[in-house]
Amino acid sequence: MNLQDYGSQDATGLAELIRKKHISTDEAIEAALEAIERLNPKLNCVIETDLTRLCSNSSAPFYGVPMLIKDFPMIKGVRAEIGSRLAQGYIAKADSKFWQRMADAGFVNLGRTTTSEWGINAITESRLVGVTRNPWDVSRSVAGSSGGAAAAVASGMVPIAHASDGGGSIRNPAAFCGVVGLKPSRGRVSNAPGLVSGLGGVAYNFVMTKSVRDCAALLDVLSGPNSGDFIEVAAPENSFASAINEPSPKSLTIGIACESWSPTPLSSSVEKVVREVGRYCEELGHRVEPIEPFFDYSAFYEAQKVLWAVNVRTHINDVARGMGRIPSLENLQSTSWALYQAGAAIDGESYAIAQITLGATARKIASAFSKYDLILTPTALHPPEPIGTVDFDLPNASLDDVYQQLEPKETFTAPFNISGHPAISLPLGLSPDGTPIGIQFAAAFGQEALLLKLSRIFEESALWLRQRPSVHCCNLSSKQPV
Repeated sequence: MNLQDYGSQDATGLAELIRKKHISTDEAIEAALEAIERLNPKLNCVIETDLTRLCSNSSAPFYGVPMLIKDFPMIKGVRAEIGSRLAQGYIAKADSKFWQRMADAGFVNLGRTTTSEWGINAITESRLVGVTRNPWDVSRSVAGSSGGAAAAVASGMVPIAHASDGGGSIRNPAAFCGVVGLKPSRGRVSNAPGLVSGLGGVAYNFVMTKSVRDCAALLDVLSGPNSGDFIEVAAPENSFASAINEPSPKSLTIGIACESWSPTPLSSSVEKVVREVGRYCEELGHRVEPIEPFFDYSAFYEAQKVLWAVNVRTHINDVARGMGRIPSLENLQSTSWALYQAGAAIDGESYAIAQITLGATARKIASAFSKYDLILTPTALHPPEPIGTVDFDLPNASLDDVYQQLEPKETFTAPFNISGHPAISLPLGLSPDGTPIGIQFAAAFGQEALLLKLSRIFEESALWLRQRPSVHCCNLSSKQPV
């Protein structure tokens, strides 16, 4: 299989070629490994390649399709260093429910992708593995924390890649790299066997995809509770894969945000794309009206600092004990250290008050969906910034410094982590310098099917980003036989 044929397929397409015996699993894996070998020196998005066992069930729906996992503990016996020197050499002790379901579906993991340290920064740069670069312009950022996954999918190395999202870490890299990034409803995809509700309830596992049909199919693969989960989401009447082929939704009421909800302003190039998408929604017959901030952003902003600081400190201490190491500025970046120190100073009452504030925020957001079927926002406030704009190891960084860096990416994404509502970033625009702009749609709890139906319509529209980035496996001459 040559790289041009391989890179033109999504996961569903590759699975069909394997199932019909047009290609073998070995051919698909060899093409993926060649793409990684040749493109990774330019992008630095794959830490290592280490083939995980092949599913023995050749009738599995995605039998033999290659993928990559984020550098988090997901597969038993596989290194999971969380982008940190403190966790260097850490080995995952158990298979996650995520990986069990992916393996049962037939996927083959080929290695690990880069992440920001402890998933904190909204850039994928770290002392441990360096800088991950954007396939559209290698001088630009891929956002974070799942930046390696987004770059790998956008460049055609793999058709899908594991990603996680605690404040926008799926959606922002998807926006910066021009791929599809869904954060499902809280509880849709189990976090087992770890925390029953990851990172205080705001962390979600899913994947980056090339196509909406892959996004829907993977939601079918990964959905469903595990014993002990706090939240169970009702399964849809029909599969998500079939839902995207149902008649398009009619006469929706869509709230559109064309101004920032935070003190950080929205860039003119992103605002332009948001308005274009809003006009297209009107052309589809939907009612689009401006939506003002409907919760106390300042209170939410301060409360999520408390939530993250306490939970990051707990996570760091847990890994440090297992590694026999002591957290310090020698093995933690200054931004991670800032959260770690802040977490020690937060007492139980302050944490409880923050949880109450975030609960009130979630209810405010939920109430908006009594008026709106969907909420349309930018994903990030600006297009991909030049590498070096944000300092991941800012000297003497404080908790406030960390969140000032996060705000331009997470103004519109993090609220839906708190509320638990599903939200998706779609590649619907280009900046003046030719880098992608992602647009976010959010829906009521459990309404992923509605998001996917509308996403499929956009995928067929003139607004969908169709060109490939300059760093892509389809642009390479293949070493493999045709």
